[in-house]
Amino acid sequence: MATDLTRIGEKALKEKELVFTTLYHHICDVDNLRACYDALEAKKATGR
Repeated sequence: MATDLTRIGEKALKEKELVFTTLYHHICDVDNLRACYDALEAKKATGR
């Protein structure tokens, strides 16, 4: 999951004119969401 998102980020930086239209399946992947949540620092507030 993180590999997919890293690859998307790299592609976005490299190809500025590229428009992403189908990222929903990456964002709403339960395993990916869980991994991102687990990676958050416990004392950080939302949006920081």
